[in-house]
Amino acid sequence: MPREQRPEWPNGLVKETDMGWSGKGPWKYTLLSEPQLSAEASRVANGYAKGLLHTVTFQPNQAPSNRIGNQDRYVVEDWEITGQVWKFRAVFDGHANGNETVDHTYEGLPIKLRERLLATLKNNHAPPPETISTVLSSVITDFDNDIEEDLQTLFPSPEYVEGLTDEEIQKIINDGGPNYTTVARCMRGTTVVIVLLSPTAEDIWVATLGDSQAVLGVKSNSGEWVSKVLSFNHNGNQASEVEIIKKQHPGEDKVVTEGRVLGLIAVTRAPVRIYTSRIFRNAYSGLRPGSEEMVAKLLERNITPPYLSNVPDVSHLKLKKDDISKGTTPSSFPDGHT
Repeated sequence: MPREQRPEWPNGLVKETDMGWSGKGPWKYTLLSEPQLSAEASRVANGYAKGLLHTVTFQPNQAPSNRIGNQDRYVVEDWEITGQVWKFRAVFDGHANGNETVDHTYEGLPIKLRERLLATLKNNHAPPPETISTVLSSVITDFDNDIEEDLQTLFPSPEYVEGLTDEEIQKIINDGGPNYTTVARCMRGTTVVIVLLSPTAEDIWVATLGDSQAVLGVKSNSGEWVSKVLSFNHNGNQASEVEIIKKQHPGEDKVVTEGRVLGLIAVTRAPVRIYTSRIFRNAYSGLRPGSEEMVAKLLERNITPPYLSNVPDVSHLKLKKDDISKGTTPSSFPDGHT
C-alpha cells in the first residue's frame, strides 16, 4: 500500500527503485530489519491454514491508487471423484490493465478441469499418467481458445471489422456489460500454474503457462528439506523459449528484445494471444493510459502473429512411498517470489 498508509518504522531505511524500467518511477520503499520485517510481513500476509494446507498472499499494495489492485489469484480445492479425493492447487498471476482475464480463469478453469477429469476417470479409474497430462494440457488450451472464439462472435472476420467505422466498433464494445467483458478478456492476460495430486499422493502433475512456479519440498533422511522445481519458466529470459519463438518467426529481428516478446511482453506463453488494433483501441478503459507509444511499437513488430503460445508444459512426477512417509510439500507461487 502507499507508504503513508503503512506503519511508520523509525529504523527503516527509505530507498528508491525504478523496478528495472529505465526512466520510470522512482518508487520509494522501506528496507526493514528484524523484528520489524517479520511484523510487517505478518501484517500483509493474509495467511490461511486448514489442516496441513497453508496459503499466504504477500501483497503490500492493498490500497492501490488505480482500480486494478492485487492481480494474484489462487484456488485450493479437494475434488471427490469416483470415491477418491484429488487435490487441486492453482495460482494465477494476472497482468495488463485489468483483472478480467485472471478473474475469468480463476472462476472458470478449475471447473472445466474438474469436469474433464471426472469424465476421464469414469471411463478408466486408473488411467496412465500421460492421460492426465493430456487432460491438463487440453483443458488449458481449450479454455483460452474459447476466450478468442467469444471475441470472434462479436467480430467474425477482419473483413467485417474493416467494414465498420470506429464509432460503430465503439458502440458494439462499450455496452457496459458482456460485450466489453468479452473484449477485455482478450486484452489482459494471466499466468497459470496448476498442481494436481492423485488420491494416494504418489503422483503429482504440474501444468505451467507463463512464469509462475511450482516447487516440491522433500524431507531428507537428515531431516533437512530439499527442494525441486517442477515448473517451467516461459519468458523472454529463457533461452529455450527464445529459440522456439525465433524459429517460428524467422527474419524478425525484434521478435524478442530486452528479454520481452516484441520488446513488450514478459511471458512467452499465456492465455489470450490475440491483438487487434482497431478493436482494442476503441475499448474504453481498455489500454493503459499513456500506452500509445507501446501500441505503435507492437503494431510495427506484429508481423506474423501469434507470438504467444497457449500450450502449457505439463510434467509428471512419481513419488516414492518412503519420501511421502518422511514428508513432502508442494508449493506454487507467482513470479516475484524469492
